[in-house]
Amino acid sequence: MKNELYDIYDMRVARILWFLIGFCSGSLLIFLIK
Repeated sequence: MKNELYDIYDMRVARILWFLIGFCSGSLLIFLIK
């Protein structure tokens, strides 16, 4: 039970991290192009 909950939490955190990384790199690319 505890392990399953931790896996779900881990997936959620990983998704947020990837979203932040993608958003930051996208903004950086736009900034560099301009």
